[in-house]
Amino acid sequence: MADVPEPRRDRVASSVPQLRARAEVLSFLRRLAWLGVAILGLLALGSIGFVLTEGASVWRALRWTLDTVATIGSMPPPPDVGGQILVVGLIVLGVGTLFYALVTATEFFVAGHLNGLLSELREQRMIDSLSDHYIIC
Repeated sequence: MADVPEPRRDRVASSVPQLRARAEVLSFLRRLAWLGVAILGLLALGSIGFVLTEGASVWRALRWTLDTVATIGSMPPPPDVGGQILVVGLIVLGVGTLFYALVTATEFFVAGHLNGLLSELREQRMIDSLSDHYIIC
């Protein structure tokens, strides 16, 4: 008797955990990409703000923005009120964005998404490697 090809629904069902795992990872990477864009935007806007309010050079303004967003505090505070308001805004937005990035990464690992996804993929690989087995109900 000729070999009968595996039914299509079995192949589709076996790829469901892999598709779900891929969707979870892509969702996580998409969130990280948006966070990266937000941080770069914050750095650009902060640098432009320091150039306009304090008359700083672009390089000094970028360093000032990085120092403020990362809450390092190694650079002196701006003397003008406009610059001080900018610093307050950068601290609030920068710390909030960085905490959100930390929470996003922590949630992915602590909530068991990665562990669950890896175990499902391992189990599916083991099932896919089986051959010449029959399930009798």
